[in-house]
Amino acid sequence: MLIDLNVVVVSCENKEGLVDNSSNPSLPKNGFLGYLAENNPKIIFLSSGGTYELLKSRGFNVVDFEEYTNAPQMRHGLVKSIDYKIHSSVLAQDFNKEDMEFLSKNKLMKIDAVITNFNNLDIDSINKIDSFDLLEQYRNRIDIGGPLMCMTSRKAFLNTLLLTDPSDYEEVIRSMIEESGKCSLNLRIKMLKKSSRLIKDYTSNISKLYDKVSENMTL
Repeated sequence: MLIDLNVVVVSCENKEGLVDNSSNPSLPKNGFLGYLAENNPKIIFLSSGGTYELLKSRGFNVVDFEEYTNAPQMRHGLVKSIDYKIHSSVLAQDFNKEDMEFLSKNKLMKIDAVITNFNNLDIDSINKIDSFDLLEQYRNRIDIGGPLMCMTSRKAFLNTLLLTDPSDYEEVIRSMIEESGKCSLNLRIKMLKKSSRLIKDYTSNISKLYDKVSENMTL
């Protein structure tokens, strides 16, 4: 089953390869998103924060999460993409009439792809967390929206592409070129399996983090 990429969520800590090819000369001059925009000039990107500003500065057709959801972000972007409108737009199946009617009724768009990656918690660099300041330094780096978006996209893989590793951009471009600019189910399944490892490792790192919190710590 081939799909077009018309609406794409971009929420990346690691922005390498998104809008230029400085990290990988094999990518187009304007990066992976440049290829997507050239392949489909009507493509819409949904984003927020620094990623939104980057895309806007490069002239991409980008809509802020706040504008799409009509809901404010919590302090410092603590809550950005955790909204039923975004997750409904990912989960909706374009081959399901009821889903499409729901999107239309609520003035939502079908999200065809999610490009996301998370903070590196770097847990192995510490032995014990015994102060509030150190705890907050790591606790505030825990990404909630990205992993949740991954879980939603993983369920929706039949008609949603999930990309979690910038090193895959070149392969995705090659595959889409072979499919006349469309995204194949084989590619979506391959990227789905790769995201499984990412989620497992990230969840494991969070567990390791809390295992290192001293029970005798005082606030």
